[in-house]
Amino acid sequence: MVALLALLLVPALARAAAEPSTKNYQTKLNSIQPAVKGLTVTTEGGDKYLVVKNATGKVVLVPGYDDEPYLRFLPTGQVQANANSPAKYLNAIRFGTPDSVTIPPSALASTKPKWVTVAGNGSYRWFDHRIHWMEKNPPPNVKDQSKRTKIFDWKVPAKVAGTPVTLSGTLLWVPAASGSSGGISGGAVAAVVGGAIVLLAGAVLLLRRRRPARAAGPGREEKATEEAW
Repeated sequence: MVALLALLLVPALARAAAEPSTKNYQTKLNSIQPAVKGLTVTTEGGDKYLVVKNATGKVVLVPGYDDEPYLRFLPTGQVQANANSPAKYLNAIRFGTPDSVTIPPSALASTKPKWVTVAGNGSYRWFDHRIHWMEKNPPPNVKDQSKRTKIFDWKVPAKVAGTPVTLSGTLLWVPAASGSSGGISGGAVAAVVGGAIVLLAGAVLLLRRRRPARAAGPGREEKATEEAW
């Protein structure tokens, strides 16, 4: 049984070590042009999220990838997403693509917007695929993974009270601060290995408890049975 558990854990460790990671990516906002008082834009999670907070007292719109209405930040603090925007579904996960996400047939760029409230404090964050690298392998321009490298500059359009605004930033490759193994951090590998050790130790203990006592002659069978329970 222990050998079987070991055989099962080895592939699990291999999968964990080979799991793609986004820890080496960092995206940052450089500017809002033209500057808008009360509009705050930041990024979070390395390269994951674009975060917009509207305190302008005006309507802020962010279009989707086909220039369709996607997000609407109202002066009341309500944030609404267009349920008929393909971007609403693509942006639900970090690597959202048409092949990996189910987009309803009604979600077309040409369809009339159907607004649904997604936040009430004037702030919203989402996986905007314009600000990060969408492949699970490193970009080809990252020649040396130990060096900080610019991957690309990005732009996300917006409108404030009908006036076009451009959110501009840069995506960078940043060397890992700690050792890694095949895309997973050393700490994560240690955690997985630690879990494997605990499981194996538990299996050994269970086998020892279930192992019947060795018979040493007549009169020992009854005692051995009692000890097994």
